[in-house]
Amino acid sequence: MTAPVLMVLPPREKFSPDYAGAISIVVHCLALATPDAVVLGRAVGDGGFADVAFRAVAPSSGSQLGYIWAMIRAVRNLRPASVDVHQHPNLALTLARLFPRIKITLVLHNNPLTMHGLVSVRQRSTALRRLHRIVTVSDDLRIRYMSGLDSASKSPVTLNNPVDFDRMPARGAARRQEFLFVGRITPDKGVDVFVRACAKVLPRLPGWSARIIGGERYGLHQQEAQFATDIRREAAQAGVVYTGYVPQSEVLQAMAQAAILAMPSRMIEGFPLTAIEGMACGLALVATRQGGLPEAAEEAALYVAVGDDEALAGAMFKLAADPLARERLTQLGWERVRKLERSVVAARWNEMRREPT
Repeated sequence: MTAPVLMVLPPREKFSPDYAGAISIVVHCLALATPDAVVLGRAVGDGGFADVAFRAVAPSSGSQLGYIWAMIRAVRNLRPASVDVHQHPNLALTLARLFPRIKITLVLHNNPLTMHGLVSVRQRSTALRRLHRIVTVSDDLRIRYMSGLDSASKSPVTLNNPVDFDRMPARGAARRQEFLFVGRITPDKGVDVFVRACAKVLPRLPGWSARIIGGERYGLHQQEAQFATDIRREAAQAGVVYTGYVPQSEVLQAMAQAAILAMPSRMIEGFPLTAIEGMACGLALVATRQGGLPEAAEEAALYVAVGDDEALAGAMFKLAADPLARERLTQLGWERVRKLERSVVAARWNEMRREPT
């Protein structure tokens, strides 16, 4: 029997179609293309994804220490060939110390310089020495990780997030004249900038509409924070439809039918799934150059300054008024995401796992 490849979710991630965050979606995609993959995480009430092996090894709520102990027991029982730990440096290092013969990889989706366990140069240097590999989802994150470290030393490996084309809906033959924002309803995602830009541009574009899809967190039935309540009110005043959180399948359907996707992010993005799925669905993209966002989109986006609603409104108006410009970005986006197809990215992962420590 072949030893499994374990993929360990962060404690807050829920491995379920109705509640999955970006990391769970990426892990699900990689697990589909990885023989003998087993995903480990907290208990999921609705049973999780049915097409990959999942083990709930910790209760749906509990302490960080309890989560670590649950993962230690799971690794001891399953005896894997390798373990990919997503977003949890302390867990990865603990497993590496307890199981020196197993290849333990730490996978980073966000800025490592703000991540507990990696903030200092010494912590990042120690992790590089003790783990089989550290994977960052973009070169931007890899460069940030190496800040203050000797450039000649061992470096993280960049493996971009994949696109699962089997999940992509058919593109609408005739797209709605619609601007779309998809993401968490938090200041760092720039949804407030999107609302202000829409207030400026919608009166100038008869027949065009705008919509916001997302919640403060991933999942249905969540309590709304004050920022989201304020955005809901401002969106209504600007004529923007506020959908709230919906399952990923409905997000993709909306992407396949709209015309323009806006990502006015303020945060250091890793390799945003929203951007690459939007391009796979045929959207023209307007975005900021934050973190790995321009690395994900490359030339397939119209870029604007962070926090500048005037610039965002101008870019949205330009694309709305110029179908040829939209078509050009759509084609560039399609060419970009074909390089991120699930089997292509998974093959790079499997090659990395086979490398000697």
